[in-house]
Amino acid sequence: LKQICVRRDLRDFKTIDTVRLSELAALPELNEEGEIQQLPRREAFEPIKLNTFAGQVKLSRALMINDDLGAFSMELQTLGQSAALRESLDLANLLNNGTTLTLQDGHPVFEKSSARSGKGRGNITSGSVLTVQYELGTPRQALRQRKSLDGKTVLGLKPMWLVVSSNLETIGEKLLADLYPADVEKANPFSNGLTLLVDNYLTDDSAYLVASPSMAPTICYSYRTSSPGPEFRRDEDFNTLGMSWSVVLDWSAKFIDFRGIQKLAA
Repeated sequence: LKQICVRRDLRDFKTIDTVRLSELAALPELNEEGEIQQLPRREAFEPIKLNTFAGQVKLSRALMINDDLGAFSMELQTLGQSAALRESLDLANLLNNGTTLTLQDGHPVFEKSSARSGKGRGNITSGSVLTVQYELGTPRQALRQRKSLDGKTVLGLKPMWLVVSSNLETIGEKLLADLYPADVEKANPFSNGLTLLVDNYLTDDSAYLVASPSMAPTICYSYRTSSPGPEFRRDEDFNTLGMSWSVVLDWSAKFIDFRGIQKLAA
C-alpha cells in the first residue's frame, strides 16, 4: 500500500501540520488599468506525529550452541518482517476504518454524498460487492469530477490503481484483463489504464480506485529522519550467557486528504 501513499519523514516526535493549498483559479482578464488581481487560495491541514514500536527476541546459550537450523542467523530477518508487518497493518487499518476516521473538518474520510443536499464527500460509490460486471466508469468519473479546496476547481484526477482485498483478486484481474473483441463495444477500456494492487490485510470485499499521490496525496507515512526504517540492536545477556536482538521502529501513517481515493464497495 505504500505505492498509493506519500512519504514525509519527521525530525523528532513533535506533532506537525501537513498543509495543503488549493489550486489557483483560471487567470482573470487584465482590466484597462492594468491591475493584476489577487488569486484567492484556501488551505487545509492535518496533524501527523511519529509513534515508536519495539520488540525483542532472546536466544539462550544452549540454543545458540545447538543451532543446527540457522535460527541465530535468521533473527534479523524475522525482526525485519515484524516491523514490515506493523507498517502493513497500519496502512490497511486506515482503509478498513476510513468510514469512521475523521479529518480536521470533522467529516469521515469516506462519506456518501446526498443528492438532495449536495453535501458529503461523495467518495463512496454505492452498489454491490465488486463483481466481473462491476461498472468502473462511475467511480472513475467521481475522481475526475473531484473538486479542490475552493469547492469550484475540478481536479480531473485519473485513477492509477485498483486496490482490492485478497478475496477479490481474481475478480480484479478479470476487470482489468486484456480483451481483443471483434466488436468495439466489448473492449475493456481499463485493461491498460489501471494497475491491480492486492493487499492481504484489507477486510473482505474492499475495493478502491486511487489516483496518483503526486496529484492528490491521500495517505502520508513517516519515519524519523535520522532512522528511515527499523533499527536493529544486539545485546549480550551477561546474567544468562544468552543473546538478545531488538528492533525499534519510529513510524506513523495517517490520512491527510480524501480527494485521491474512491471507495467502491459500500
